[in-house]
Amino acid sequence: MADLLGQLAPDGCLAVQMPDNFDEPSHAVMREVAQRPLFSGKLAKAVSAPEPIATFPAYYEALAPLCEGVDLWRTTYAHRLEGPDAIVEWVKGTGLRPFLEPLSLDERTEFLAQYRAEIATAYPTFAKGEALLAFPRLFIVAARGHS
Repeated sequence: MADLLGQLAPDGCLAVQMPDNFDEPSHAVMREVAQRPLFSGKLAKAVSAPEPIATFPAYYEALAPLCEGVDLWRTTYAHRLEGPDAIVEWVKGTGLRPFLEPLSLDERTEFLAQYRAEIATAYPTFAKGEALLAFPRLFIVAARGHS
């Protein structure tokens, strides 16, 4: 980000948003299921990456000396989804991809079954059959200022 900030015009701003859900059940459960004996041989790489994003102080320390101002905040969106199956479908488009791609079709089916069972426990449904998926995001706005 410091390199990007350096490429901005005077008075330019760098605005970043990124998922901050590494520790959310939707992602922690992926790693837990992947470490089970049936999957661990093929999914070691998926379990080890990606690393969680940095802390507020780390981003501030990296960017503040290079700009006039840095704003940092975290927002958690609560997505109302139609139960565990909808949560699994939501995550299949991004977070689950590195876990599913190395597996055969049968292994994927089994992985998703085990993952879905854990998701159903982690995200209880409410009276209408809906579950809330917490989706935290980190935001950074760094203003370069005058050169």
